[in-house]
Amino acid sequence: MISVADAYRLSALITYFRRTKNTKSRLFAHMKNIYPKKSKITFFKFASILALFGLFSLGSCVNYKQLTYMSDLSNENFESLAINLAPYYINIGDIIDVEIVTLNSEATAFFNGNVGSGMQNMGGNNGEVAFYIRGFHVNDSGYIDLPIIGNVKAYGITEENLKIIITEKLSAYLVNSGFLVKAKLTGIRFAVVGEVRRPGRYVIFQNRVSILEALAEAGDIDFIGDRQNVKLIRPTQDSLMTYNIDLTSKEIMRRNEFFIKPGDIINVQPLGQKAVGFGSTWIDSFRDILSITASTLTLVIAINSLAN
Repeated sequence: MISVADAYRLSALITYFRRTKNTKSRLFAHMKNIYPKKSKITFFKFASILALFGLFSLGSCVNYKQLTYMSDLSNENFESLAINLAPYYINIGDIIDVEIVTLNSEATAFFNGNVGSGMQNMGGNNGEVAFYIRGFHVNDSGYIDLPIIGNVKAYGITEENLKIIITEKLSAYLVNSGFLVKAKLTGIRFAVVGEVRRPGRYVIFQNRVSILEALAEAGDIDFIGDRQNVKLIRPTQDSLMTYNIDLTSKEIMRRNEFFIKPGDIINVQPLGQKAVGFGSTWIDSFRDILSITASTLTLVIAINSLAN
């Protein structure tokens, strides 16, 4: 709708022209030279074209490809895609759950620092807090500090390799005694910001999480989120790596960034329409276009009424 200030200025302009006959006559004479009387239909044509332009502008705001994940997938019933299943290498700041199980309950409690596996049965936020407090943090030097065993290098190796190293160190203490070593990440912690429905920090207790699962956890990308320009920020030992991801292409499944890693930040950029302030949803875009169209038509009607 036309603003109060614009309506006031328009009213003042009309009043001014009505009071100033000479100026009014000169203005109308100039308008008649531009818009002859015989073409009264011109105004209605102009109004129709303007309205259609607004509707077409609305329709061109966002296209199908921008809203569809992997929109280039085949329409066939089946399409095989190779997925990059590269192993995860433990990073600085990760929290590792290490559990040592022996045939002797006292020895088990001894090597686990009386932590045990009971914390795994804690659900919700309490379980996350328990993992944070009782898990073993990979320090800046890349080591975890285990009870009795001491420092164990964890950075840059897989969970399986960490199990092997811990098993070798335990063999010096548990001679001729059976034992089992468990070592795994305490969930995948990540953050989602930008144009999603529920931005925030999340933890998924799985060994592998795709970027699509992470976005689903955050309520999916909003209508005005740019699926072709998603930025993934990944911490390394001494820097932050940034990757640009196009989720509308099936090629994302072949990239290393398809599966997120602990500490990743997913930043969904807005579409260009919102970046320039043109509506945040299709309803807002329609409202903006309708307002511009109504304001323009109001001005044209006012000038046309003065001309008559």
